[in-house]
Amino acid sequence: MNIRKRLGPFIPAKINMAAKPAQKPALAETIRQEAAETESRIEALVKHGRRRAPEGFTSISAKAAVFGKNVLVVEDDARQLEGMIELFTRLGAAKVQGAVCTESALLHAKENRFDMVIFDGYLAFGGTGTDAARQMRQIYSESNPGAIMVSYSGAVRQVFKDKDAAAIFDDFAEKPDIEALLSRLAEASEKKIK
Repeated sequence: MNIRKRLGPFIPAKINMAAKPAQKPALAETIRQEAAETESRIEALVKHGRRRAPEGFTSISAKAAVFGKNVLVVEDDARQLEGMIELFTRLGAAKVQGAVCTESALLHAKENRFDMVIFDGYLAFGGTGTDAARQMRQIYSESNPGAIMVSYSGAVRQVFKDKDAAAIFDDFAEKPDIEALLSRLAEASEKKIK
């Protein structure tokens, strides 16, 4: 899949996707594999009539949390972004879109209402996930205050260097642990409902 073609106007023209080499192709592949394994475990449980997750396995809850939701993934690595879009689409999200930088994430936020937004920690094409989330919270302060925002980064400790991170994000998960990300989304969804 050509990421520029898929994201179209949400990649500012000044951004050259080839300028950021696939720095971590192994990480992107691990995320894809984790996503495929998680999806197959969910399908097996659902096929056998499980509606609730066994102890310590939150993926069924996560699938329920994602199903029918509008999801935005903010990730500057094209391979990881493709894998995340594919994962959320397969989990039944109503709409999944991607952004590669703060500018494109904010364009999406102004034009769409997202139920869940997953942010990479650092965006090579401008800003950090925390900066993007902070600005998106401002945009959504009245129109969509219940949006779930989770930081999904390979450097979660670095994200916490921003003193506002804990107040901006609903939760945090470390790459490449897809199960942890889905668990955090499910938990955040449950908290928002209560």
